[in-house]
Amino acid sequence: DQGTLRRLVLRDLGKILGVKGQPTFEHYSVFRQAIPQYEIGYGRFKSLMSQIEAASPGLYFAGHYRDGISLGDSVVSGENAAETITSGVQDSQARLQTILAP
Repeated sequence: DQGTLRRLVLRDLGKILGVKGQPTFEHYSVFRQAIPQYEIGYGRFKSLMSQIEAASPGLYFAGHYRDGISLGDSVVSGENAAETITSGVQDSQARLQTILAP
């Protein structure tokens, strides 16, 4: 209910931002289906993304459409992509050094 929601929000704002007192303005919106859901057959698109990445060195997909709908999933997806890119760059540098070494 709105009373519980209001109490929780004010408590969190106090802890996180140090907000004290009562708000001068309040507005409530409830979205019953706020989190998007993958549709049946979405696995096919994930497979296609993997195929495209494999066929296109240097191209990476990351984010909610790739690895999960939550913010946490999106962050992890970005971190994984960054690690993959970093690893690929390091591997390329190592191969180049091997080729150029006397």
